Amino acid sequence: MLASMGCRLIRDWGGMYLTEWRNLEPAEGQFDFSDFDRCVDMMRRNGMEILSVFGRMYENREQPAKFRPDWLQPKLITIEKNPPGTNPKFTVKVPPMPIWRRYVEAFVKHAGKRISMYEIMNEPNLNMSQELYMEYMVPAAEVIRKAAPHATILGICATGDMNGRLGEYVRACTELGALKHLDGVSFHPYDARELNSITPADVQIADLRKIVGNKPLYNTELYFLYDWPDVDDKYGQYMHAKAYHAAWRFLIDLGEGLKTGISINERSLWRDGLHPVYRMNYLTDLIPTDIFVAYNALARHFEGAECIRKLRPSQDVICYVYRKDNQPIAAIWNYTGKQGVRADLSAFQVMDLFGNPESAGDRQITESPFYLKPGQLSETEFLSRLESLALRVDHPSASRIGRLVGDRLYVTLHNTAEKMQAGELGVSGGGITAVRMVRFTLPGKSSLTIEIPVKRIKSDNKNTELMLFTNGTTFRMPLEVIVNQTLGKEFRMENANGTVELLKGKILVEMSVRDTTDAGPTARRPPWKTDSVELFFDPAPFLIPENHSQFHPAKPEAFRLFVTPRDRQKLSGMGAVDPATCKLEVTQDEAGYSFRLEIPVKKCRALGFCVKINDAQGESVRETVLGDIPGPPHRYCCNFGIVKIQAD
Repeated sequence: MLASMGCRLIRDWGGMYLTEWRNLEPAEGQFDFSDFDRCVDMMRRNGMEILSVFGRMYENREQPAKFRPDWLQPKLITIEKNPPGTNPKFTVKVPPMPIWRRYVEAFVKHAGKRISMYEIMNEPNLNMSQELYMEYMVPAAEVIRKAAPHATILGICATGDMNGRLGEYVRACTELGALKHLDGVSFHPYDARELNSITPADVQIADLRKIVGNKPLYNTELYFLYDWPDVDDKYGQYMHAKAYHAAWRFLIDLGEGLKTGISINERSLWRDGLHPVYRMNYLTDLIPTDIFVAYNALARHFEGAECIRKLRPSQDVICYVYRKDNQPIAAIWNYTGKQGVRADLSAFQVMDLFGNPESAGDRQITESPFYLKPGQLSETEFLSRLESLALRVDHPSASRIGRLVGDRLYVTLHNTAEKMQAGELGVSGGGITAVRMVRFTLPGKSSLTIEIPVKRIKSDNKNTELMLFTNGTTFRMPLEVIVNQTLGKEFRMENANGTVELLKGKILVEMSVRDTTDAGPTARRPPWKTDSVELFFDPAPFLIPENHSQFHPAKPEAFRLFVTPRDRQKLSGMGAVDPATCKLEVTQDEAGYSFRLEIPVKKCRALGFCVKINDAQGESVRETVLGDIPGPPHRYCCNFGIVKIQAD
């Protein structure tokens, strides 16, 4: 089934573990390759190759797993302290070097030419320093190069998952000379899955290329294809994956010139006939999902293709053009999901993402890619038509979040078209309704915050929707309403109290923090991992971005300041305000510390404000946040309290 889908390469991780040490060497010096032989021969008979992964060096402190043989356990060398930037839930235990080399050599020699690609370790940036990684990667690469000169050797394999510092780790390993031992650099783009991610997928790839130069890049894992809001909800990320998510990542990796795109875990390819909406464990009667069918179309139309053009008809739409078997083929899709984006595709032969023929003509460009072929056009004409493809937006779009303060709902409209658009805006559902429709005039290429008077009504169990009336048509758009607390001058927290004021030309914050444990200077730690107060400011809280509305660093007006009372340099920050322009006074006593902070700011109508106090105690940090924030404040800026609203 996998072969008929179009699968050509399976990474030996997260399921098979053909290189797992406990199975290969159950007794010291005695190797058993029977499971490996059976699996790899079956794969090769069906036209598939195995990417073997060596060297799982870590254990989960909370859920230790037995993946190395019993005889090896007492010989392992425990790395006592995780380096900065790694995940504290892992503990690292490495084998003595002669045993490590013997294990790698025995496997590679036995595999022979049946394995043509090796990867040295999985996501080491989460659990070991770059120096320790190099200490074990280099000998393994030398052994593989000698025993299997035909094989491609991949390494570094940094991940963006679990706050892994992917780019920093790749750079650090590169500076230590990793590239001279590797044929390619692998990575796992969990922090840049989509073109619409906070770090766009193509930007991350371009940044990695700046580090590794012409060394080929390989995406060797991406279990979760898109940005699911709750990163800890593994079930939700599998369950709600769509066929177009799979197509996106395949087409991005191909379009950006990657050598592989192993962008999914196999369980997303099947559904259970007895439990049709369940894509996790306990699968019984397996039925291919729409993702399976989409991959089949990708294999048929794009396998072996090379990218010849990358076009951006608008800030929401991407078009990659490839050449396969000397014939051009394009893929176009709307990666932000903005509604009402249309294009005239009548010049092309059009297919959907499953490879089915579609009618051409005026079509809405959605998340689901269209595959375009030249039809009767020459390649030159085909490229010319794509490069001049005009997109049309029928109506303004709205940010997906509205902020409710008292009886006023604040929403932001965005007009990406050149011409002015006008109309009326209202809201209903979710227990609120507009008191009246609000008229608006929105110039081309601009954004505008609309203040809608609302009243509470009995909930009708319907989701909240914006109602936009323009050009004789009513459009309905889903809206998440967040109720904001209005903050007075004084605020109290579990371990602090303070005041915040909007004054003429400045913001004034004063706080007293109860913290009797001195964590010492910050040193190499990030400021949120030591004794500190994080102050989040948003001088334009009701101007809500169309994309990443909740992400504080995405707002150009926003800024974040860190007060670190134990440091010589006690103020740092990021965003729109330079800490050097601020005035900070800090005093310390037996109960903790106090500070007075003045921040220059232009006149603002309202101020979004949040505080997070970090009390470091050993390796743990006690965090206290002001207000009802569902997660890290920098990811939930639309939940900040509103300090003050001044009349216009």
